[in-house]
Amino acid sequence: MAIPQGPNQRWSLDFMSDALEDGRRFRVLNVIDDFSREYQS
Repeated sequence: MAIPQGPNQRWSLDFMSDALEDGRRFRVLNVIDDFSREYQS
């Protein structure tokens, strides 16, 4: 896999999940620019 040479060339996606103290679960999608390591929401 080629190393990105600038922003917006390659992105990584990752789901994370957790649970609140009252038992409710939630899931978050993380989107990260592999060059700058900036998170997008």
